[in-house]
Amino acid sequence: MILELKNVTKTFGKFAAVSDLNFSVNEGEIFGIAGPNGAGKTTLFNIISGFYRATGNIVFDNRKISHLGPDKINILGIARTFQIPLLFDSMTIYQNILVGSHFGGQGKSEVENRINEALSFFGLQELRAAAVANLKLLDKKLTMAAAAFATRPKLLLLDEPVAGLNPVEAELFVGLVKKLNREHGVTIIMIEHLMNILTEMSDRMMILNNGQKLIVGSPETVINDPETIECYLGNSHA
Repeated sequence: MILELKNVTKTFGKFAAVSDLNFSVNEGEIFGIAGPNGAGKTTLFNIISGFYRATGNIVFDNRKISHLGPDKINILGIARTFQIPLLFDSMTIYQNILVGSHFGGQGKSEVENRINEALSFFGLQELRAAAVANLKLLDKKLTMAAAAFATRPKLLLLDEPVAGLNPVEAELFVGLVKKLNREHGVTIIMIEHLMNILTEMSDRMMILNNGQKLIVGSPETVINDPETIECYLGNSHA
């Protein structure tokens, strides 16, 4: 087990975006998270990565991280991407990945090798000098993932990584995520609305609704669960 959440709650005023949440993620697995809009999925990522403080305990790699900020959590080995790419648009792909490599707390001697490895892995070598502002969406998402990869993560949080991509682009991105998990041993937690992609990729899945866990299990178990069906399709289908 690489990550465990115990009784985690995040409120905004009287609204509980995440409520008494308990689950764990095994080292080396791809763990999928799904749920309707407003279920608390991105809030959960913000909690794990240190952008939001919440009550309860979060343990990563046998260390409590609930009290740490994003920079400290990243140095320990958690990186993330965002549904809408967050990059330095006036900088090049190379420069964006360079920023990521420094946030990973690496020594200077490692940085150049890590940048080149990230460029190669995500197929961005020929675009390394391109300004991010001029990139198409796929290349922006690849750059964001490459910058996260350059921090040397043990755990990577992917927030709807294929949103907005066409089927060919989505297949390419999914293939890279699988390769990252398989060849580099990076544990993946992925939020995705496209259930066919999530079920095909995940070792286990969790459904969130109204900030609460409905079910955790194998993809087959989850998608056939009456509560999951009701959550997405309503009582008549359940």
